[in-house]
Amino acid sequence: MSTKDNPGVHFPPPLMFFLCGLAGWQAGLRLGWLVFAPSTAIQIAALGLIVVGLGLGAWSMFPFFAAGTSLLPWEPDSQLLTSGPYRFSRNPMYAGMALVYGGVCLQLGSGLALALILPLILLINRYVIAGEEAYLVRTFGETYQAYQGKVRRWL
Repeated sequence: MSTKDNPGVHFPPPLMFFLCGLAGWQAGLRLGWLVFAPSTAIQIAALGLIVVGLGLGAWSMFPFFAAGTSLLPWEPDSQLLTSGPYRFSRNPMYAGMALVYGGVCLQLGSGLALALILPLILLINRYVIAGEEAYLVRTFGETYQAYQGKVRRWL
C-alpha cells in the first residue's frame, strides 16, 4: 500500500460485492427467505444485467490504461479521468459491479441477496466513494469539483 496521499480505501469494493452477495445468498438458502425459482424471462434479464455490467466494468478500465494510472482504489491517481464512461458516471466501475451483482442474484433466485444491494450501495457511498471524492478534491481541486457538478455519481 502506498504511503503517498490516496483515497484511503482499505477493503476492495469487488470483494465487498462478492461477500455481501455470498452472505445474502447463503442466508436466504439456509433460512428459506426470499428464495425463488427464476423464470426464463428473469434468467434472460439477469444475463443481460451481467453482460452490461461486465461491459461497463471493462470499458471503465480503458481510460486508466490510456492514462497510465492505477486501477487500485488505495493507490494515488496521476490523472483525473473524464473520458469514456466517466463522461456519464463518476463511478462506472461500481455501477458495473452493481449490475453484475443484481444479475447474479436474479440468476441464483436470491431475493435476500438482491435486497442487500441497497445497504451495500449505501456502504460503498459512505466508506469508499466519499473517501475517493475527498481525495480527488485534494488532488485535483476545482477541476474535480467542476466535474462533480457536471457528472452524476452513479448513472
